[in-house]
Amino acid sequence: MVDSEGQPIAHALVAREDSQHISDFLQTAKAWFPSIVDAIFIVDKDHAEITAISELFPDSRIHLCRFHIIKAFMEEMKQQKLNNDRDLYQVIFCIKHDLQY
Repeated sequence: MVDSEGQPIAHALVAREDSQHISDFLQTAKAWFPSIVDAIFIVDKDHAEITAISELFPDSRIHLCRFHIIKAFMEEMKQQKLNNDRDLYQVIFCIKHDLQY
């Protein structure tokens, strides 16, 4: 978590990355910083994180981490063995229009 100046205010190491453990951390952080009611959270598309944040901070905004988006995209490109511009264009077009390729 970061404050309005972008400075980190909390980090967590949890036993498991499930909704309950993440929720426990967020409840503690919310108690430490009661003025945080709407915030911006950057996540790696972990549904447990998104669920816990949405429940405890319903007015917050959740964004996906650019690093993780690019990493997932590159892994998908490797998996699909894409090696030319035409293949890459097809993937980008399908992602943009939420289509299967």
